Amino acid sequence: MRSFQWARMVLLAMVLLTSVRVSAADLPPATATPPEAVTVQEYSEKNFARRLRADLAEILRHPAHMSSDDWHHLGLGLTAVGGTALLDTEIRSRIQERRSSGSDDFANAIRPLGEWGALAGLGVTWIVGHSRHNSRVQRIAEDGFEASILAAGLITPALKVVVGRARPLEDLGPAYLKPFSGHQSFPSGEATEAFAVASVISAHTKNPWLKGSMWGLAGLVAWERVNLDAHWSSDVVAGALIGAGIGKWVVKRGTREHRRRVDVVLLPVVAPGVYAVSGAISW
Repeated sequence: MRSFQWARMVLLAMVLLTSVRVSAADLPPATATPPEAVTVQEYSEKNFARRLRADLAEILRHPAHMSSDDWHHLGLGLTAVGGTALLDTEIRSRIQERRSSGSDDFANAIRPLGEWGALAGLGVTWIVGHSRHNSRVQRIAEDGFEASILAAGLITPALKVVVGRARPLEDLGPAYLKPFSGHQSFPSGEATEAFAVASVISAHTKNPWLKGSMWGLAGLVAWERVNLDAHWSSDVVAGALIGAGIGKWVVKRGTREHRRRVDVVLLPVVAPGVYAVSGAISW
């Protein structure tokens, strides 16, 4: 058990150090022109509270003004969640068959990465940026906080209430959906948080190792939710898509980046009894 306490400390330290590394090594100085940004609009100069209000208002208005691309991406997301939902029972059975005290200890050790650990990393990043008078580093933290508030603090909790899906450990089956019943399995809030922060940091850096590390840590958070039987696999897929989507949207809206580059990141994910590959594609 003590070894997993050390593992928790190491993983949390990775989050903190990674955030500092983004600010110190992968970003240009505060006075430099962003290399991939066409312009930085007046929107970027608003204070955090004003940006948050503006983005929240835009999210509330957006469903009534969705473009064909928006519908296309929504369709792909729903297909991914629906396809995973068809395998929920089988995936749960396979993971629970391999579950052990060791995997539980490891899952509990990394769980803070989907809770306060990610926010702590953003806090350290903001402090570093503020102390060095680097507005771009501060912006990483602010984008991360905003994405967390919008995705994990508002959108995901609202969906939990409306969908009313029972958790696996309640033994009501994956098809149990009762809106406003108090059941809150769909989507996973911790997966949403982890992928929102990973998406923001990934969007602010071109370092492939840093991108891979962020997505890999987020993937471990998704795995631990299923390993602990707290969520169905489709819950974490939905949470991951919401977090990643909102994170990228917040950064893009703030910097007005217009690029058509495709990034592919692959990273092995190793946990007790689990050997997999975590990946992400952004465009």
